[in-house]
Amino acid sequence: MTRRSGRTLAAVLAALLLVGTPLTAAARKREKNEFTVVVDGKTIKLPKNVTFQAGSPSIPFMALGQARRGKRQRTGSVACADFPPATIPGTSTFCTAQYQDWKLGRHPVLDTWSSSGVHLSVTFTSYDGTTVEGSFSFPSLPSITGKPSISFEGHFRGRLLGH
Repeated sequence: MTRRSGRTLAAVLAALLLVGTPLTAAARKREKNEFTVVVDGKTIKLPKNVTFQAGSPSIPFMALGQARRGKRQRTGSVACADFPPATIPGTSTFCTAQYQDWKLGRHPVLDTWSSSGVHLSVTFTSYDGTTVEGSFSFPSLPSITGKPSISFEGHFRGRLLGH
């Protein structure tokens, strides 16, 4: 390596360190989206593909999260047609909820619980146009695959898609 290429390399590395530091700090400050559910008393974090969407004409609010352990996949979602509520904190009362628990393999299993209507509600504790936080509680979510009903509750917090 020549003396000139060594100085160039040192200058590039110094510039990367100086420019990279603020980006790393900003990336650390940005919190991950969180979606946690409690199914029949068992807490399940859904850390994968956590998405919050608001403002769509067809679904004004939707929260979705997934968890995967081995061949088992769990997905939970909550959507509300009357979002945002008139006041924050406030409640949306026309909502739908769905929870799926499935396993791939020689003997695949797909269990789905779902319900919608005015008896389901989601409480929004904060919403500023870019981030949202809230909780939900559905004491009896019926199965569409013949299993017994489950209690489905939880909370969510994070940045809306596109913000």
